[in-house]
Amino acid sequence: MNPDEALRALAAWLLTEDAYERGGVPDEVLTYMQDHIDDILAPNATLAAADFLREHAGAGGGLAAVARDRAALRALLTHLTGRQPEPSDLQWRADRPT
Repeated sequence: MNPDEALRALAAWLLTEDAYERGGVPDEVLTYMQDHIDDILAPNATLAAADFLREHAGAGGGLAAVARDRAALRALLTHLTGRQPEPSDLQWRADRPT
């Protein structure tokens, strides 16, 4: 999985966790998202993320704020995978139509 896809998956998972805490997501959906993150990043990635998320979400805004913060998502990805994504992998690119 490329880093940009991993960042989008992490953001979706964090938004799901946030909605679950508010009572807006069924248990099955949350479990599916947690399993998906564990499958694509690392076994038990969601458990390994707990301390990181407590620190960053506690700073203000909760999990939804972390999901919207690209730098925090990159730091979380680095924390979970043990390697920093290449900056070129995270750049948005647009080509002119021909």
